[in-house]
Amino acid sequence: MLDGSEVLIDLILNAQERRMDDQRAPFLPGLNPNGQIMLRRLNTDQGNEELDDHLVEWLMRVQSQRLDEQRSELPPIKPEGQEELDKKKEEDVTAIVMRMQAGRLEDQRAHLPTIPTSKN
Repeated sequence: MLDGSEVLIDLILNAQERRMDDQRAPFLPGLNPNGQIMLRRLNTDQGNEELDDHLVEWLMRVQSQRLDEQRSELPPIKPEGQEELDKKKEEDVTAIVMRMQAGRLEDQRAHLPTIPTSKN
């Protein structure tokens, strides 16, 4: 009989194994548990160059699609003088924010009451 810690470890290992199996992606079409057609064809028709060409074309197409999905567009080229306008707008916004923050800080400032001092 297994003690409690061994049962827990077995349970964790089984859960991790199922999780890893769920995350595993098939390398080629036909290599998933539902059908192994491609694998059987690769094993039986080793001299079949048409299958090899088809496989290479398929891999190239899939890789090309994956790379296209990862591409990002470059920002558009700004017309001459646009950078100066953008910088001026940024400075204007910065000045507005600084004025607002200065007013807010003044509103939050606490004034200490003066304590009269007695002379003897």
